Amino acid sequence: MASLFFLVLGMLAVIRNYLIDDNISFFWYCDFAPFLLSFAFFYRNDQLIKSLINIGLIAQLLSFISLFLLFFGIPIGTFSDNLSYGTFYFIVTLLLHVFSLNVALFLTYKIP
Repeated sequence: MASLFFLVLGMLAVIRNYLIDDNISFFWYCDFAPFLLSFAFFYRNDQLIKSLINIGLIAQLLSFISLFLLFFGIPIGTFSDNLSYGTFYFIVTLLLHVFSLNVALFLTYKIP
């Protein structure tokens, strides 16, 4: 079930990137990590899951905080560009930063 969740999240990232014709977004960690997490959950590779969480959790939390601050009119870096692409782009970006690694962490925090 988790594998399917991360696959859908990754497909949302692909659709988002094709709708705005910005292929540079495919190189961000948050855009391809859901596919790797889907693969890792499908094969129950706990070490791969934990390594993906360790690589990106802090960066994604900082990105989420920057996106959250946009609601209060505080732009940090280029995150204000996310609003110029439209609502769908912004919502998918927010979902990627909130759900991808945080859900993986929640599902595996008891595994040694």
